Amino acid sequence: MFTMQNQPELMVSTQVSNCGQYALLSVIKGSDGYQLLYVADLHDEKNKGLDKALTVKNISSEWIGSFNYITNHGKEFYFGTNIDAPKKRVIKLNIDSPAKANWTE
Repeated sequence: MFTMQNQPELMVSTQVSNCGQYALLSVIKGSDGYQLLYVADLHDEKNKGLDKALTVKNISSEWIGSFNYITNHGKEFYFGTNIDAPKKRVIKLNIDSPAKANWTE
């Protein structure tokens, strides 16, 4: 865990997808669990070898809620989330078009 000046505590978390092709990178703010979410394709030529900074896709650039990875089928990802759902819900999103308007429940 690290702290940025004038910022609440931030924690960085990583997880590899069940298929082994993607790395999920989360920046989690404070104890509320709100996070920013990024995905890196580990099979992309830019990321092979893991010997330099990863090229990532931004999935969520706002502190709007939590994303708990469940599974994925290719680029279709399933997350448990509290976004617009105080008791949580499962959403599906495609990492090529991750805008909230494209999510399905």
